[in-house]
Amino acid sequence: MYISEVTSSSDIFTKELPQVDGCKVEVLYEFLLKVIHLRQVSQVRVPKRYELLYPHCEGEALVLLRQALANAEEFDSFHSHLLEHRVPERQLSQLKLFRYERGQRGGENFVKHSQAIQDTALVLRICESETQITKRILEGLTTSQRARFVFQSAPTNLQELERLFVIDRNRSYMEQGNRSSSHVTGIHAVQTDYSTPKVRARQAAGERYHSDKTVSCFLCGRAGHRQ
Repeated sequence: MYISEVTSSSDIFTKELPQVDGCKVEVLYEFLLKVIHLRQVSQVRVPKRYELLYPHCEGEALVLLRQALANAEEFDSFHSHLLEHRVPERQLSQLKLFRYERGQRGGENFVKHSQAIQDTALVLRICESETQITKRILEGLTTSQRARFVFQSAPTNLQELERLFVIDRNRSYMEQGNRSSSHVTGIHAVQTDYSTPKVRARQAAGERYHSDKTVSCFLCGRAGHRQ
């Protein structure tokens, strides 16, 4: 990747960064999450990354950033200091409860639920193995979501979890197709049944007439057979 491409990629993400002062925990959470995503897609390294974050920090967050820049700290160290000094232990526990130890929310698909749990583990620096994180994701699934994987073996890592993503998408696609097919069939059924009660009565009378009418031989005139 060329330097210009790296800079362009970094600019896109830094423009989305919130202004953080270290006092508002939810804003700090979103800030750290976006920076983590920036690290995953960009080759920008420390201290260049700190220079990119500098315009978005103020107050206590800016003090910690300056210290990290002066001491040439790794980002993980700066990240840890932000959580340690700017997020009270009680709030950290609440964040873990509501963002990590949570269930799948209404209208939230399987992929989004899984990504939210993984993101929280990174932002809050939760020290659990990949197997434990995967288990946490599965434990939070709704009953209807679990039913979709009833014949599937339980994944033990995030790579195996992606297999369930594919299965879930395929089933959603099939269900959507079935709903569309049922909707079209219903429309056709309504469109073909447009006769009035009088028309249906005449049709019924005609059917009774033809069923009661006997067949006669055109030579002897007797009923019951044809020549």
